[in-house]
Amino acid sequence: MLFRSIDRVELDASAAVGDTLEAFVVSTRDGEVRLARSIGGDATRSLLDEAVEGKIPVQGRVNSRNEHGFEVILSGNVRAFCPLSQMERTIPEEELDTWVGRPLSFRVLDNRGREPIVSHRAIAEAEARESADRALATMKEGEVLDGTVTSIREFGAFVKLANGVEGLVRLPNLAKKRVSDPKTAVQEGQAVRVRVLGVDVTRRRLDLGIRQDRKSTRLNSSHLVISYAVFCLK
Repeated sequence: MLFRSIDRVELDASAAVGDTLEAFVVSTRDGEVRLARSIGGDATRSLLDEAVEGKIPVQGRVNSRNEHGFEVILSGNVRAFCPLSQMERTIPEEELDTWVGRPLSFRVLDNRGREPIVSHRAIAEAEARESADRALATMKEGEVLDGTVTSIREFGAFVKLANGVEGLVRLPNLAKKRVSDPKTAVQEGQAVRVRVLGVDVTRRRLDLGIRQDRKSTRLNSSHLVISYAVFCLK
C-alpha cells in the first residue's frame, strides 16, 4: 500500500481534511510517495530535471539583472537565468529594477546548460488561465459586464473582462448597424460594456455582444429627454 504525504507548510491555512489539492510527485521511497506544491529546499540539478519533466514550480529569488534578463537564485543556492521575455510578457524599462529582490515561483524550461533557464511568466500565465476558468464556470447568459477590447480580427473583436476572462464579440454583434470592418465599431484599448450571449466551459469559449446592450443606453437617453422637457415647462 502506498502512503502519500505533503508538508503542512505547503498548504494554505484554510486547508482541511477532504479538500482537493493539486500537487506534484517529487520522490517515491519505501512505499511512500512524497508530494509537493512546488520545489523548495535543496533544489539540486537532478531535482530540477524532474521539475522540467513534470513542470513543477521551483521557488527562487531574483538576484540581479542585465540587458538580457535576470539572474535568479533558486532554493538550494542554484543560479539560474530568466530571460526578459520570460519574466513577464512586457515590462516597461523603468520597472525592470523593481523585480530585483522579489521571491517568485519559476518553471524550469531547460536544465542542460551551465545555468538552468527558468520562466516566471509561464507560472503567472498558468495561474491566470486557472483563475479565468473558474470565473468562466460561474458566468451566465444575459449578464452585462464591463471589459476592454484587446484585439481586433476580421471576424470580430476580443474583449477581456474584469474577471480575467476573454471573450469574442462576433462581427454581427459589434454594432446596431451592420458593419463590414470591425475597426469602424471599436478600437483596441477601448472600454466597452458587453452582454454574455453564450458560455461553453468545456471548449473555453465565451460569446459576447455589444449590440445587444444598446437597450439600456436608449432608455437612459429617453429619460434625459423627459427631464429636459419638464424643465422647459417650468
